[in-house]
Amino acid sequence: MIRPFDIQDFVARFHRNGNAQSFYACSFTYKGHKLQAVLFGGHEVMTHGYCAVLSDDVNQQWHGNELEPAIRVLIDKLGDEAFSGDATGSGQ
Repeated sequence: MIRPFDIQDFVARFHRNGNAQSFYACSFTYKGHKLQAVLFGGHEVMTHGYCAVLSDDVNQQWHGNELEPAIRVLIDKLGDEAFSGDATGSGQ
């Protein structure tokens, strides 16, 4: 099980996508790998099971279903910061 404290340098931004599905765009480090994730679903209603994890290395395969629970916890911890200019959780 991947836990939130296993993920480092976490940044997230919420993107309202007009009439289409809204999503969170995330960037983080996990086990030394710089990764990005897209999680679909709005702030009020998160759509679990809709997480894509991407790496710069196309030979690396990351399973969104393994990282999604920890990422969702980190998004919740950011709260309103994910909707503002500072979504790093640093407050700076």
